[in-house]
Amino acid sequence: MKASLFVFYPREKNRCSFLKEKGRYNDREMKKEENQAIGEVTPEQAPKIKKMKRVSAKDRKAYLEECRTHAKNNSVEILSSEQAGCFFCRHVYSARDIQDWIDDEHGVSALCPECGMDAVIGDASGYPIDKAFMKEMNIAFYGEDFMAAHPDAARTYVQRYAEHKIVHKEKSEVFYIHYLRLLEARENDASAALTLGEIYLYGTQFTQPDPIEALKHFRMPPLFANATALNAIGTILLSLMESKESVQEAYECFAKAAALGSLEAAYHLYDCYSDGFFVKTDKDFAFQILLQSSGDIYNRFAILRNEWFDFPEFAVRLGECYLRGVGVARDEEMALRYFVLGDLALRLRLAFLGSERHPETAARLANGILTFKNQHQLAKNDPVYDIDSFEDSAVDFSLNPAKKVLSDVEFDPLSHELSFSISFSSPTLFLDLGNLTAGFLSGKTSWNFQDVAYAKFSSERHFTKILGDYDEGYRFAYEDDEGEDVIVAEIIFLPDKGKITIPE
Repeated sequence: MKASLFVFYPREKNRCSFLKEKGRYNDREMKKEENQAIGEVTPEQAPKIKKMKRVSAKDRKAYLEECRTHAKNNSVEILSSEQAGCFFCRHVYSARDIQDWIDDEHGVSALCPECGMDAVIGDASGYPIDKAFMKEMNIAFYGEDFMAAHPDAARTYVQRYAEHKIVHKEKSEVFYIHYLRLLEARENDASAALTLGEIYLYGTQFTQPDPIEALKHFRMPPLFANATALNAIGTILLSLMESKESVQEAYECFAKAAALGSLEAAYHLYDCYSDGFFVKTDKDFAFQILLQSSGDIYNRFAILRNEWFDFPEFAVRLGECYLRGVGVARDEEMALRYFVLGDLALRLRLAFLGSERHPETAARLANGILTFKNQHQLAKNDPVYDIDSFEDSAVDFSLNPAKKVLSDVEFDPLSHELSFSISFSSPTLFLDLGNLTAGFLSGKTSWNFQDVAYAKFSSERHFTKILGDYDEGYRFAYEDDEGEDVIVAEIIFLPDKGKITIPE
């Protein structure tokens, strides 16, 4: 009788052994090898090993499927194990190395300390923990054929890697890129194509930038009407400057992306008209392109704090226009305002992304701020909450519709000093141009004003906006149900510093 073909993996020795060849075996030879094998495992494992040895090639898949179930809800089993292995990255290690777990609909499952995947089984399961068996499991459940037939499995890995739930190592990124390519090619997945383009455009810790390779992915059919891809294509083509046709295509990509509502495309179009890329130079029109989009991007950065990563590029260009009087009347205060806000946004973006994708923006912002340091002897210092920074920030306080509350009011009419606090219910943009600093205020902040001639605070202390200016005096107000302003506080400065009469 011809014996069934099967493979046995001893527990302690990381090797594949006996019955790798087809042929006839008598019962005595079979029994002898089985007894030798069982002698190499613990008594607890013997029943499982015997079960495995009796598995035929025909039933091998079912056997592996059963083994796979031990990667879910396996906390007790892993804690009872000495060795563990991951059939995703194929690593084998001490079960004590496992520190992270995932609690989902399957229960509490171990996460691999090498790759972060929940594909870990321990030797308490009775299954062999060696690299040969991990490889077989990997091919069965993470091989290209499996992933092609189960694209959701590839998407799961891609999503978990992007969310940093999988340790970012060189080998992990190889799998990440491989599965992205599989989704792009076989599923026509637009997100995968876009991600691959960005990986090769900007590079990663393990992948060098390759703009030509990036172009291939950005030009995939699913991205023909994708504004991010169009902007990337235009940026790459302008950087390469290979021909007049490539510059024309870059301009057309920016124009199409702008038509799709892309704010990033707006500052790229500004560059085209400002520098004459494929179009006639028109700096006045270039500034108008920026101005039309500046309110939207400013609102996203200062109020919504959502989709604002392009703000530094807008800020540096607007700052340069106001500083040089290009397309608009020269206004140093507006220029400094945009440079300081752009610097804040740049630092926040760096904190989010971990690296700066536009180093030229950082250099231009630094140069703009340096101009004011040199010409006006300014220095970057900690913020001071006085009338100057209040005046710098009053407009931003009003733009944020969140409720703000006044408290701790103390006014000395003899020394003309006023102190009070404002509690911000949500982060609110703050500037201190004199100290070249900006940030977001939340919670309670104390302010101190000098040269105050008159201060009146009602029992109502909440407000949403600030009216007036230093010359007219400031009024804190909110709108009632009929849309009328209700004044809750008023501050007027000394007559020689203001233009209005102090109320009696």
